[in-house]
Amino acid sequence: MAKIKEIAKSSSSRLAENVSALTIIQISNYIAPLLVARHLISVLGLELYGVLAFALGLGTLFMVVADVGFSIAGSENISRHHNDNIFISKYVSSVILIKALFALFAGLIILLYAINTVKYQEYFELFLWVILSSFTRAFIPTWFFIGIGQASQLAYISIIGKVIYVVLIYVVIVDQSDILNVPILIGCSALFTSCVSWWMIRKKGVMFTYPTIKFIKNIFVKTLPYFLSRLGVTTYMNAGLIFLGLVANPALVGAYAVAEQLYKVMQSAFAPVTQAIFPHMIREKDLIMFSKIALGVIGVTLICSVTGYFVSPVLVPLFFGEAALAALPILNIFLIAIVVHIITVFLGFPLFAVLDRVDLANMTISVGPIFYLVGLLIFYELNLFDPIYLALLMVISELAILIFRVK
Repeated sequence: MAKIKEIAKSSSSRLAENVSALTIIQISNYIAPLLVARHLISVLGLELYGVLAFALGLGTLFMVVADVGFSIAGSENISRHHNDNIFISKYVSSVILIKALFALFAGLIILLYAINTVKYQEYFELFLWVILSSFTRAFIPTWFFIGIGQASQLAYISIIGKVIYVVLIYVVIVDQSDILNVPILIGCSALFTSCVSWWMIRKKGVMFTYPTIKFIKNIFVKTLPYFLSRLGVTTYMNAGLIFLGLVANPALVGAYAVAEQLYKVMQSAFAPVTQAIFPHMIREKDLIMFSKIALGVIGVTLICSVTGYFVSPVLVPLFFGEAALAALPILNIFLIAIVVHIITVFLGFPLFAVLDRVDLANMTISVGPIFYLVGLLIFYELNLFDPIYLALLMVISELAILIFRVK
C-alpha cells in the first residue's frame, strides 16, 4: 500500500507547490466561464444569459451545502493525520456519505422551488441539469490533495477538463435552444476531473470503508462550524444574484452576473494562497512567514484594484460585448470589495491557525451574512432592486467582518 507519509519535500517547498497548483485550479474555475461568457451572451442574449446565471448561482449554493465545510475541515484533518492511512480511509468514506446526504437534500429543495415558481417553471429542465452538474463538481476532492500537499496533481487534470469544456461550448452552443447543453458540458468536465482524481486517491492506498455511525457523527460534529461559516459566506457571496433572480428582470441579473463573475475571478486569483497556507499554519505556526505573505498579497490586490478601475471600460466590452457595459458601475464597487475581502480573509483562518484559535474565524465570519441578509430585507421593503446597491452591501458586509476580527 502506498503511504501518503512518503512526501520528502520541505514544508516551505510543499507550500509553494500547493499555492501554485491551487492558483491554476482556482483561476481555471473562473477563467473558463469568462472565456465562454461573451459567446453565451452573444448566442443566448443578456436576458436568457441572466436566467442561466441565476440557475448556476443556485448551483453554487447547492455545492456549498453539499460541501458541508469539508473544503476547509477536510484539508485540516488530512494534514493532521497524513501519516495514518487507516484514519484517512475512514475519514474520506465518512466525507463521501455525509456529502451525498446533504447533496440529495439541497438538490430536492432547489428543484421543488423551480417547479413551483411561475417565473422559472419553463426552465425546470435547465435547473435539473444544473443540479446534476453541480452534484458532480461537489465531489471533486480538492481538499484531499491540499491536505497531503500535492494539489499540483489535481491541477493538471482540472486544466484538461476546463479546456475540453471551453472548446465544446463554442462548438455545441450555437443558438438559444442549446442552453441545456451548458450545464451538461459543465457536468462532463467535472465528471472527468472527479473520476481521475478519485482514481489517484485510490492509488495512494486510500480505500472506501464502512465507518461506524459514531465515527461519522463525530466527523460531522467537528466540521459543523466550518459548514455554517462556509454556508454563511457563500450565502451572501451569491445572495445578490439569487435575490435579483427572484425580484428583477433577467437582463439586470445578466449585468450583475458579469460583474460578479469578474469579482470572483479576482477572488480566485488570491484564494489559493490562503487555502494553501491554512494547513501549513496548522502545522508550523509560522507568524513571520504569514506576515510576509499577507502583506505581499494585500499590496498586489490594491495595485490590481486601481489598475482594474482604469482598464475595465476598455476590457469589459472587448471581452463581453457592448451589452456588458451595464456591468461597469457594479464592477467598480466590486474593485473596492476585493481589497477589503483579501484583508478579511488573511485575518481569518490563516491567522487564527497560527494563534490556534480557528474557532474565532468561524465565529467572526457569521457577521457578514447577517449584515448582508438584513440589508437585502431592507432593500426588498424599499423596492431597491438596483444591482449597485447589492454591490455596496457586499463592501459593507466585508467591512463588518474585518472590524470584528480586528477587535
